[in-house]
Amino acid sequence: MRIWLNECVAHHAPCRMTEDNPPLPRRVVDVGSSDPLKPPFLHISDGQHDKYATLSYCWGSLPILPKTTSDTILERMSGIRIEDLPATIRDSILLTRTLGIRYLWIDSLCILQDSSTDWEMESASMASIYRLSTVTIVANTARNVYEGCAPCRNKLVLAPCAVLGDDVAIHLQSQGRHVPYDKPIDQRGWAFQESQLSPRLLHCDGEQISWQCLYSDLTEADPVGSSHRTTPRNMQVKWQIRPRDQEERRALVTRTSTFQYWYDLVQVYSERTLTFADDKLPGIAGLADHFRRSLSSQSSDSDLNYLSGLWREDLLWGLMWRNIGNSTSHIYRSPSWSWTTLDAGVLHEDMGSDVLPLKPCAEVLDASVVVRGLNPFGKVTSGKVTLYGPLAPLPPAVFEEETYKDQPGTYTKKRSRWMFPIVQWDRQIAPSIDSVCLRTFSECGLILTPVKKPFAPGIYTRVGYIKSTENLRRRQTEPNLLDGLEWQPALVTII
Repeated sequence: MRIWLNECVAHHAPCRMTEDNPPLPRRVVDVGSSDPLKPPFLHISDGQHDKYATLSYCWGSLPILPKTTSDTILERMSGIRIEDLPATIRDSILLTRTLGIRYLWIDSLCILQDSSTDWEMESASMASIYRLSTVTIVANTARNVYEGCAPCRNKLVLAPCAVLGDDVAIHLQSQGRHVPYDKPIDQRGWAFQESQLSPRLLHCDGEQISWQCLYSDLTEADPVGSSHRTTPRNMQVKWQIRPRDQEERRALVTRTSTFQYWYDLVQVYSERTLTFADDKLPGIAGLADHFRRSLSSQSSDSDLNYLSGLWREDLLWGLMWRNIGNSTSHIYRSPSWSWTTLDAGVLHEDMGSDVLPLKPCAEVLDASVVVRGLNPFGKVTSGKVTLYGPLAPLPPAVFEEETYKDQPGTYTKKRSRWMFPIVQWDRQIAPSIDSVCLRTFSECGLILTPVKKPFAPGIYTRVGYIKSTENLRRRQTEPNLLDGLEWQPALVTII
């Protein structure tokens, strides 16, 4: 492990884009030396610079003890009995010592677990904590913090046998237990940004430890591995280098593929689970922070504007997400126009093609959110988007039993020469019969329901997504099914 780390630090140019001597997070665990008799303790960094590791793991449903609170912080600073720690945290401390790194950041020990203010401050720093770490230890197969991350090694897999010279090796592959592709850590929402932001990952799998950085993939069974990546593992390579000037920044911000990359990240994250549903926005706040910093200029007036999981600079297309899961959540955590309002996977389709590019039909006039706490990328209390564009009643057949089903899905209906557009509802609830369609692009739009409150004309909530056909339109000669609706220009505010 230490050889992999030293080789990466010394010779991998892509991985050296992070700082060699970064500032430590506000609190870290000082794991000490390799002396097993010396207990670790909580260290207040006070602006100190040094290398440190981070831990990515599944908490699980069981309570984590011990943890740091306002009442126990002084006790943690005096020492932490390693035998009292859950197995995953204990193993990560030993691995950090083995790597020759003195400091380790673990959320349960480095964030005051009884302070919402401290949690807000630390979650706002999540992007830099993982991005600047020397390595992130990933407990891939542990379903909870008590299962541990030390592998149970299979020597058939791990012991190379040299034959006919130094350059030939035979590796006997085990036919026994394999690490599943969908590991427990791959289902955890918070872990997604942790892996995406980290320059180096030390994977703790069921039978071996493996290494993954921006340059190579290595395992104990295959220590030579593969190198010279052609596809970036994470957004570190793609977004680490700041554009050199305003012209270059403007070119990136207006490029469709730039925001499509964000939507691809959103799709993966949205399909993962969170222990607390209210963490939907904080769980991706670090990625949003890094995305904005990487595409923004030094002057604050040119920064990208983040709006509850979307970006003001691409908001019209950003609104065109559709539900691909099964959302039943009814708690308020974001406006209805944001994908973060759902606890299900969402998809942003590519914005047309060279053959049939999508044409905007609406214009965003105003957009804003009210942030709940200290993190500008975190939880919100309200938000609204005002647009001007074509509005039309939905065809009545959309609400017929044979067309509409009380669950998310896509539906078509043929009658003579007319086919209704495909509708995707956001939730498992029947939409209001007075729902309307806002045509945002030539081939697709939003389904809205009016807010039934006095003195609230033109105010709606989003309830679904509509498009012309499954593949938008394959050929320019095919009829645009949305053209058959009775469109009227309107000013619309979505909350």
